[in-house]
Amino acid sequence: MIENKRQTEEVDADETEDLLQQITEKCGSLAIDDDGELRYFSSQVRLSQAVTLPLELQEHLLELYFCWQNPWVYIVDKSVFMRDWYSDMSTEYCTPLLLWAIYSVAARYSDRPCLRTDSDDPSTAGIQFAVHTKDLLRYECEITTIPAVQAAALLSIQCMAENKEPAGWLYIGMATRMAFNLGLNIDCTDLVKSGVISKEAANNAAGASALFQNPFYRELPRGENVLVKAPIFYATAKHLKDGSTTACVSTTLLRAKAAKVAREVLGSAYPVYSKFPDQIDRFRATRPFYAQLVRQGLLKALIPKSDGGDAESLLESAFILEELYAVDSSITIHLVGTALGLLPLLIGGTPEQKQRFLTPFVSAEGDHLASLTHSEPGGTANHLEKGGKGLGVTARKEGDYYVVNGEKRWTTNSAGWDAKGATLSCLCARYSEDGGPEKADVDPATTLMVLLTNFRVPVDHVLFAPGSGAKQIEEAFGITGAMVGAMAVGTMRAAFEKALAFAKNDHRGGSVPIIQRQSPAHLLINAKMRIDSSRALVWKALDSLDSGPGDAKARFEACLEAKIHSSDSAIQCVYECMQVVGMTSYANDTGFRRLLADAAVFPLFDGGNIGIRRRQFQRLMCEDSYQPWANL
Repeated sequence: MIENKRQTEEVDADETEDLLQQITEKCGSLAIDDDGELRYFSSQVRLSQAVTLPLELQEHLLELYFCWQNPWVYIVDKSVFMRDWYSDMSTEYCTPLLLWAIYSVAARYSDRPCLRTDSDDPSTAGIQFAVHTKDLLRYECEITTIPAVQAAALLSIQCMAENKEPAGWLYIGMATRMAFNLGLNIDCTDLVKSGVISKEAANNAAGASALFQNPFYRELPRGENVLVKAPIFYATAKHLKDGSTTACVSTTLLRAKAAKVAREVLGSAYPVYSKFPDQIDRFRATRPFYAQLVRQGLLKALIPKSDGGDAESLLESAFILEELYAVDSSITIHLVGTALGLLPLLIGGTPEQKQRFLTPFVSAEGDHLASLTHSEPGGTANHLEKGGKGLGVTARKEGDYYVVNGEKRWTTNSAGWDAKGATLSCLCARYSEDGGPEKADVDPATTLMVLLTNFRVPVDHVLFAPGSGAKQIEEAFGITGAMVGAMAVGTMRAAFEKALAFAKNDHRGGSVPIIQRQSPAHLLINAKMRIDSSRALVWKALDSLDSGPGDAKARFEACLEAKIHSSDSAIQCVYECMQVVGMTSYANDTGFRRLLADAAVFPLFDGGNIGIRRRQFQRLMCEDSYQPWANL
């Protein structure tokens, strides 16, 4: 009897659960979103589709939308929206509702059939997005928010585009009423000054309050007692006169984009390439991930705008490399190696050479690699010393060609994906008419040159003639020295974040998390200071390269400081973080062993700190004209 009763209860419970599932599928469900709001998601909303859209497609739609949006129809503040979108969270400026609304409008400007309900009918583009938006808005309009106002306004535009004028007026009326409820018709100046709302919030509110500025919306009926006044922040940050604000917004978005790409592209890469037993296969397994970085524009972001890239400044490279290196070093190094390989061309190439050789790298397509082939099996720390052997690789002229012979080593990317060479190689060679060893009475700096390919090299491929190569290569390595500092910061940051999370959650058998113990806390404090001081030196160095102060030598010194301090600090920082975690940090699944291996190479490559970088620093200080504070 008891067993039968239990079986009956189990059947009833199963039936009840099935019934609840059916009701949920039919009616939807309530959920607390990331911003703390209670939201309704119906069975037709299929919100997960917004999240699983390919990143490239999401960026395509957002780019189309913000190209289309202009002050006449200004609705969404791009700077705060994109910042929050890159954070992968639903926030007060970027909600699923607003995102769907933007997609619905942007899709109508795309020629991709996948965005249409009928692949042969362009007029159906964005309709499915609009359906989802309407489902969400039906419930979210009960709790009035600025994104709800913005979404309703965008829906009205989408409906008008579909020749559904009554629906368009319905949604714009809804948007206007919600805007009044929020007081978006009020000048925000005093509220910002008094600290009631932030300038950022006022900027975003200005988009929704544009309803009152647009002639299309201005004729809508409204109560006579409602004050309509132009919002003081009717502009995005990029329209402000303060150039520093523009730069701040630009770099914030760039950093956020790099972080998002790092998570979504590089986050899953290590298990894919690490399963191969040899280095060649592991290297080739990284190819599709590198190609995604290129498609996302991160290689182009390391090339100056003046040369066809997207970089506004060298400082931007620090933001990109720190974010990428904090997630995966093996793939990011392809990007860094390519940037280094292009530097001699960017520094000294003629317009014709740049046009010819840079084109593949600024297209944001493919998986092209570049390499600066400088290092040699016997080392190059003393190759400029009078009486020394100089570079082992020689170049002699034969007619319209240079014939190159010799061996290079530790030249990132030089083999290319197929072991037949990178797309572009900037080769450092010693000019020698007979191909013999360096003469004792010749200054090696006068014979150094840089070529673009291997073996028989056309004369018009020469970047730097004999006598000018040493200075230009040193300049290239000066820039990358600061970039290595940014890479070291990324590695230190990854180690610190792991150790901090461990210290806050692990008790090690005690009564409190170990973060409350003095010794672990002191180790974390030391690590944090190493990270922040290194980042400051990197930013200072790259910023001084862009805009000073100081002469070329002072700027080079700043790059040396960034490279030496950051790379030396990385080893100690990662080790301190491992001490916080203890023996557990040596397990493969913690990631600390990889981080320590990455940190160990920073002082050794891109000009070893002992053999090259500190000696360069020493030479600067030995000069009579040395000014220690010229870079302040």
